[in-house]
Amino acid sequence: IAATVAFFDRCFVVKPGKADFRAGIAYNMLVPPYVRLAIAGWKTDPAETVAKLRNVRVPVLISQGRKDTIVLPNAAETAAALMKSARISWYDQCGHSPFSEDAPRFNRELAAFVREATG
Repeated sequence: IAATVAFFDRCFVVKPGKADFRAGIAYNMLVPPYVRLAIAGWKTDPAETVAKLRNVRVPVLISQGRKDTIVLPNAAETAAALMKSARISWYDQCGHSPFSEDAPRFNRELAAFVREATG
């Protein structure tokens, strides 16, 4: 439980309210142990990852918190540089959860992206 609380806490710069934080802990606790083990041991061949990202041809929106300590901002920059169809939306005051930390902006940008990509 302590590890889940610590992980979930690291996901935010702009902390959710107490009720949302508790709900987030609860749904994170529902992740089965075999999934947690798979995530912890997840390894991919960097060359294969680079090749796959270079082959992406669909529009891509990367929403990235500049203060993310889970997936570092450099990962977004690297991915965007490899995908010609990608763009990054930086959230300067957010961590790993811009969809929660700045939900109005995230929802606006995602809706606009979907309209552009499908219109």
